[in-house]
Amino acid sequence: MFNKTYFLIATVALVAIAGGIFLVGPKSAEPIACTAEAKLCPDDSAVGRVGPNCEFAACPGEDNQNSSGQETPCQSKQRNADFCTADYTPVCATVEIQCIKAPCNPIQQTFSNSCNACKNSLVKSYVVGECQKIDSY
Repeated sequence: MFNKTYFLIATVALVAIAGGIFLVGPKSAEPIACTAEAKLCPDDSAVGRVGPNCEFAACPGEDNQNSSGQETPCQSKQRNADFCTADYTPVCATVEIQCIKAPCNPIQQTFSNSCNACKNSLVKSYVVGECQKIDSY
């Protein structure tokens, strides 16, 4: 037979656990701690991560990362960056060609972001967005 003492202890324990869960309630979401990582901006400044999802802040004077189609020159801080983020915000960069016979016209090449473009010493400037492919016949 089932012992009444064990039944009473089990019932009290379940009530205590259920009451504890009810009184404490669900934990509120704690904000994510953003790292001190910075993003380099075309104006030679840097911005950090902000907001509840720790997204990078917009660069000063930029709306949607210079989506106006304006050419942005590479800055010295971008060229000397120790690392680039893995975000995909494509840019179309003008890459100077090193050739044996002059003249050699620069080419347009898509890079994953402005940091990766400007780390290339042959890139002088970029425009936000992928390069447009030109059909040749």
